[in-house]
Parts: sequence; structure tokens; C-alpha cells
Amino acid sequence: MKRPVAVGFFLTFVIFGFSLSLRAARAQAPAATGSAAPAPDAGISGATRSAAGTQSGTQSVAATAAHSTASPLAAQAKSAKPGKSGKPHRKLPRMVFVVTPTQMEQPLDTVGTTTTVVGAQQIQQQQIHASGDVLRQVPGVEVNQSGAPGAETDISIRGSSAAQTLILIDGVDVDSGATGGFDLANLTSDDLDRVEVVRGAGGSLYGSSAIGGVVNFITREGSGPLKLSYDGEGGDRATQRQELSFDGADGRLAYSGALSYFSTTGFRPRNASFDDLSATSRLDYHLTPDTKLTGFARYIRSNVSLASFSNYLTPVDPNAHQRSEFMLYNGVVTHEFSDRLEGRISVFFVRNDLRINDTPFPANPNFERDRIPDETRGTNMELHYRWGEEIRSLVGFDFKDRWVRSAHLFDTTIPPSQSFTAFHGRRQDYAGYLEQEGRLLNGLLLVTGGVRVDGDSDFGTEVSPSWTVAMPLARWGVTLRGSYSEGFRAPSFNELFFPDFGNPDLRPEISSEYDGGITKTFGEAASFTATYF
Repeated sequence: MKRPVAVGFFLTFVIFGFSLSLRAARAQAPAATGSAAPAPDAGISGATRSAAGTQSGTQSVAATAAHSTASPLAAQAKSAKPGKSGKPHRKLPRMVFVVTPTQMEQPLDTVGTTTTVVGAQQIQQQQIHASGDVLRQVPGVEVNQSGAPGAETDISIRGSSAAQTLILIDGVDVDSGATGGFDLANLTSDDLDRVEVVRGAGGSLYGSSAIGGVVNFITREGSGPLKLSYDGEGGDRATQRQELSFDGADGRLAYSGALSYFSTTGFRPRNASFDDLSATSRLDYHLTPDTKLTGFARYIRSNVSLASFSNYLTPVDPNAHQRSEFMLYNGVVTHEFSDRLEGRISVFFVRNDLRINDTPFPANPNFERDRIPDETRGTNMELHYRWGEEIRSLVGFDFKDRWVRSAHLFDTTIPPSQSFTAFHGRRQDYAGYLEQEGRLLNGLLLVTGGVRVDGDSDFGTEVSPSWTVAMPLARWGVTLRGSYSEGFRAPSFNELFFPDFGNPDLRPEISSEYDGGITKTFGEAASFTATYF
């Protein structure tokens, strides 16, 4: 791992040094006439909300688009004045902004990694209510559901396991410390602005579990006057769904939220019911023109029958059921120190409380009860600096404190006996990361290099470097790309300590990934992407 780490550091500083030298050379050159190409960040913060909020359809990009094409298009749009030319205005494609691939807000078509965005408009048009169904149409993503609504649902990206896929909600890691994965069965699409899916290792930014990829569910920001919406549905098997949503803005305050309830008795004759109560909200307050406070809150309570829990002698277990309670609170402060420097700090808390209860029935005279509370608390701090048109820098610090307690009670009546097992796990992770993004050869190459150093209280230090190179050939509508990344996954608490099968001697999984591909676009009508990894 030493050679890739050295390569990662070398590329990072080569990007930094070479881009600064280009910037200095341009500063000494005579000013060129005509319209100058805008910086890649120009207008991003102001345009992001409207662009992301109006996004429709699933958009996938496997490499960056040509930066050099921005100037002709911008100049053409600026020079086309009504009344002085008989030619109609040329319609520019809608711009979509993403934050998950590099932690820096940027247009989707300038991202060097394979990224897909599913927008709110598509979710609403297709009447998608479960988050797992949102991801079924994303290339390279497999959604695995073990039964009827409410049954355990997880995802796999590029063949990875659920524990090797990082799930974020508004940038917060919600993967379970007990299992290493996240059950999407109870997560609804209420109040979502978009879902960003990054395929490929993201360890240099996100650390443990981002081996296969990263999925980020992003809540919409309120805007305009107050808007209220109610949606009600009903069907067979006592199936019903009710949703109340709202959003708006008043002065410095923007707000949005949703409250929904879903229930069904299921398709089995016995013990197939499921109900889910979900509430989510987001508040944005512009304290000053340069400072914004943002708060996120999400609560989910669900009950699901487990017909296959103890069906050794009968087709259905008539009594087993599971109750889960999930809550997330996240506070974010963003401050622009200058036109080039922006800082961000967030503090978050996540809790997932799982309870399983099975009472005796003739074919199984046993009583079983499980409870697994799982908590994660932490903070994240970042600084973004724009050196000019050619380079952007990101420096960040990440801290997570994970805590799990698992208790299992088992009673048998024949012969009478009782057993109780429990374990408690806790660990902390401190991490620092650096990312440099540079445009070389007048925008012909977009190179990104990054490295993250994780210090785990149980497993020591892990270093995860990465780099990406994209070459857009705008004349032919073709983009070539290549990347290398490393990642790791710390064992879950169940893998370490669960009675009878846990192994406390396990070490972290280490991964490395090469990725290369080509994208061909046919205007706005279609695109073709081939990727080898």
C-alpha cells in the first residue's frame, strides 16, 4: 500500500503546483479580448437549489465534460440579442449540481467518477414511495428485498456487499455499527430533493464501508410561498398510504418537511402486516449574507411481521414481529470567509433501535426476544478554497463515535430452560483528508487527487488514496476517463462479538480498484457509457 499512497500524495501536489504555475503564467500574459470563460465554481452556490430542484430523469455521467466548451456556449448565449439577429436562441442543457463525488459542489458533467442522480421530479412522476425502488433504475446497483413490504432491503453496488456500501442521509453516515449495512425497508422518498449514487470506492473521502460506492439521500430546501400537499391512497389487503408535505420560505428562513403513514396486512393469510410512520424536516436560516444555519431531523417507526422467523415445522410463524425506531438529527453551519474560502461544520446523532419478539405456538414452544440499540454521534469540519479557474482544494476532519448493545433472551418449555446472551461494543474513528482538483492543458484534462488517513481506536491507522483523470473530447462528444482508489472496511460489531459466530481477531478488509471507461453523447437525446473496473 506504500506505493499507491506515495502516488496519491505525488499526484495531489503535482496538480497543486502545476495549476498554480499556469495561473501565474496567465496573470503575467496580456489580457485577451472578448468574453472570458467563467470559473468552474462561478454561480454554483446561487444556482444549485434551482438546478437540483428542477432536475428530472435519471442522469448518469462517467467522466467530466470539456471545460473549454463552456466559453463558446457562454459567449454565444451572451451575444445572441433579440431583435438584432433572426436566428433563434440556442437552448442550453439544464445543469445539475452534485456534492457527493468530491464533497465540493460542482456540475454533474464535470465529475470524474461514475455518478448518477435521480431527481425529485422523476420520483414524483413515477410515484415512487420506497427508497429502495428509487435505486432499482440506477445502473450497477442491485436492490435485494427479502420479502413483502417492510422486509429487510439492502443494496449492492458493482457486486459489493451491503456492508461495503456507504449509505448517507444528508451527508450523514447511517450504516449500522452492528451489521455494517443499512436496511432501506423503512426509508421513504418523502421530501427528497434528489439521490446521488457514486459507483466505485470512495474511501479517500468517506473512510470505512465506501468500498463499493456511496449513496446519498438529500432532503429538499424550502423556497417560495408556503405550499401544502396531501396525498392519500388505498387498495387491497387493507393497504393505505397517507402523506402530508409542506415547504416554503419567509425572509431569512426556509423550511420543508413531510409526515407519512403506510400500512398493509400483506399477501399472506397470517402474520404479514407492516406499518410505517415517517417524519422528516429541514430548516435553513440565513443568519447573515455569509452564514447559514441548517438543521435536519428524521424519525421513522415501523412494525413488520416476520412470518418466516421460526417456521421450521410450519410454513408460517404466526407470532413473530419486529419493531424498529430510527432517528437522525444533524446541525450544519456554513460560512463564507471570502469569495474563495468557505468553511463548514456539522454535528450529528443517529440512533436505530431494533426489537424482535416471538411468542410460543404449537409448532414452536419457544419464546425469543432481542433488542439491539445502535448509536452513532460525530462531527465533520471542512474548508474549501478556490485558487482560481484551475484548482480547488478541500481539507477536512471527521470524527465518529459508534456504540452498540445487543441482548438476546431465549426460553424453551420442553425441557424448561432459559438463556441470555449480550455484548456491548464501542469504538471511535478520527480521520483527516485532503483533496486537490486541477484543470490542466486549458481544460483538456481534469485531474483529482486525494488521500484520507483514518485512526481507528480498535484497528489503528488506515490510509486511502485516490486519483481520477478525465479527458473530454468535445468535438466528437466523447469523454475518456481513468481512476484508481483504495478503501477499507472495519469489521462490524456482530462480526466481532456476536455469540457463537463472532471473531474478535478479525482485521479490516482492504480494497483497491482501477476504473476506466468511455462516454459518448448524442446531443440531449441519448448517451452511451462503457466502463471496465
